[in-house]
Amino acid sequence: MRKSSIISTIIIFTLLIMSWTKCAGQETEVRPRIGLVLSGGGARGIAHIGVLQVLEEKGIPIDYIGGTSMGCLIGSLYAAGYSADNIAEIIAAESFRDLLKDNLPRNYVTYEERHDFGNYLLGVSFDKKYRPDIPIGVVKGQNLMMGLNYYLWNVLDCSDFRNLPTPFFCVAANISKGRDTIIESGDLPMAVRASISVPGVFAPVIINNDVIIDGGFYNNFPTKEMKSKNVDLIIGVNVGYKNMETENIKSVFNMAGQLLWINNIEANIEAQKLCDVLIEPKVMDEYSGSSFNKIADIIRLGREAALEHEKQLDSIADYFKYMGVNPKIRQMPINKKIAIDSIRINGLKNTSKEYFEGNMMIAANDSVLPKEVNDGIKRAYGTLNYESIFYKINKTDKATILAIDLKEKEPVYMQFGAGYNAHSMLFMKFKATVRNPLFKSSKLSVDALISKDPELSLSYAYFLNKRLFQKKVNIFPTIGLNLSATSIHTYSYNDIGRRTAERIVTEEIIGAFFRMYHTNNNVGINVFQQRSWIRPLGRNMIDFLSPDEMMYNINLNWGRDNLDDSNYPTCGSKLFINEELSIPLYKYNMSTNLSTFGYFTSVFDLGRNVYFSPSVYVGLNSSDTLFYSQQIFVGGSQTYNYLRTIPFAGYEFSEIRTNNAVTIQANFRWHVAKNHHLLFKSNFGITAESLIYYNDYKYVSGVGVGYSFNSFIGPLEIIVSNALFDRFRPKIWINIGYQF
Repeated sequence: MRKSSIISTIIIFTLLIMSWTKCAGQETEVRPRIGLVLSGGGARGIAHIGVLQVLEEKGIPIDYIGGTSMGCLIGSLYAAGYSADNIAEIIAAESFRDLLKDNLPRNYVTYEERHDFGNYLLGVSFDKKYRPDIPIGVVKGQNLMMGLNYYLWNVLDCSDFRNLPTPFFCVAANISKGRDTIIESGDLPMAVRASISVPGVFAPVIINNDVIIDGGFYNNFPTKEMKSKNVDLIIGVNVGYKNMETENIKSVFNMAGQLLWINNIEANIEAQKLCDVLIEPKVMDEYSGSSFNKIADIIRLGREAALEHEKQLDSIADYFKYMGVNPKIRQMPINKKIAIDSIRINGLKNTSKEYFEGNMMIAANDSVLPKEVNDGIKRAYGTLNYESIFYKINKTDKATILAIDLKEKEPVYMQFGAGYNAHSMLFMKFKATVRNPLFKSSKLSVDALISKDPELSLSYAYFLNKRLFQKKVNIFPTIGLNLSATSIHTYSYNDIGRRTAERIVTEEIIGAFFRMYHTNNNVGINVFQQRSWIRPLGRNMIDFLSPDEMMYNINLNWGRDNLDDSNYPTCGSKLFINEELSIPLYKYNMSTNLSTFGYFTSVFDLGRNVYFSPSVYVGLNSSDTLFYSQQIFVGGSQTYNYLRTIPFAGYEFSEIRTNNAVTIQANFRWHVAKNHHLLFKSNFGITAESLIYYNDYKYVSGVGVGYSFNSFIGPLEIIVSNALFDRFRPKIWINIGYQF
């Protein structure tokens, strides 16, 4: 007889003996119990899904599941009621891969933080003693925890894993005590998060003051623990570590891996001996633990490995059919609403509970779905006040509690960036944020740009932490002070576009502002007053004490921004409007001016990775006699914070200087390959020195084509543009890095 036939016969005979033994002295027949053990192995653990598919197709019931690391993740979803195909859909979804990163979607960041969010090359946190906060894991796991809460929502209130639809346990490593730990109760998502915390990749988890990491460090294949669960037959799926042959140790990385896991390999070999059916997908040689882009192939290898044991599996399936056992039908769980009786928040020190709940937009007595809670957590996280925010559902006999554990950010955060653009040339930028200086719920920010056009800004904001309204419209007032200084080069041009003269504008602004913003994070409103001094670059103290321009301004800014990315948006829109009343204080022959400056841009997905972005820019002034800084500067690819600039293909920065301008732009971006984009820009505009005299209107237009590469230092962009119907003098713009 063939070996597989002998094994199949032994399995059937063993199951019959077990049934007879269990039924002795009982009137009802009790079937044997099957335990399934899933090993760790990173992305290679996706092969578990293929094995589960075969077990379901054969009709083999699973009575207990145990897993380590990736086996824990797959096993927890199966224990929660998902089918193998459901799990395959979850793992294959792009949203799942986002869980393995710490990226926060831009539209969840509060409006006042959104301009700079993601536009710096490097960020470092410092504690109160100004020591750098060095992360102990590349991924902190904020998104991962929210994803686990989402997928395990319907069993969040199950604190005893034996009471899950399929009983479950997982293995993690307690490096505080130097041993493995079996987790069978508590917070299921946190248990899974602990078991998959690969050292150096994911930050470890703190449970009961112990540091917990990936279970594979001590026990990657917990068949011994499954044996103690009163199961009669163990099916084990091993995708973990194996004893490496001498000829396969070819590099320092192979050697380091062998040294790191050598003790575990011996334990793994012993664990394999406890399996009645041992399935080993052939993934070790072909795929690494990070091969999440090969999901279909890895699942296929899992199926193939299971089918290599088809005779044994058929024997088990035939026995259960003989016993009349029909495995329960699994389907994607439908998330149910949970009524929250109260909210408990641990970790608040410098921000109030009202501020946190107002941003979260969830209150006691709300009935919520997992997406609503996750969105609320993201909104609170998007204030950038918190290092981490985790939640769980606690149910008692009297109430259901949304329990939130958070950690506030270290007080000092510094960001650095560098790049090049066609106008300012080489630049470096810095941003330092100090949280809660002088008062709680406050923020001090220092922004510096070092370039041919330097900028320096110092602002202090105090968040009142009190809502003016409740629920649908949550408005939190903020008061603060701002001091800014900048020096910007502008030029004069002749009719054929040649530079003829240079003027340097130095602007110093002292302003007080009052800010309100909606907690949907997309809308911001600023009302502020400021006094401005504007002067040309002087060589003596007289020039410094006698500025060309001195104004008192009252401003109202209103903006809405829900673009999903500031550099390569695929959806959303952005609106900014500034109304300014300017009263001259130095040159008394100048008149009071009321100005409107703003823009609107939107992004549409045309399909086939082509995105269309129409934009409208408007700059209008009531007076015909303006200070230099009040005029509209049309041209170039760069905008500046302290001048009213309109980017315009075909013209250099400040080549068109006018009192009034309206432009329409139609830009296309084709995402041709990963990180590679082709650009097409077209624009048309009307300029005028006066809004009254129609014969003063001038028309300008231009087009441009370019290429952009999304690099680790920011976008690398080259654009060639030319004015239409005006002259043929192509402009070449090169921009490198995150701009300002």
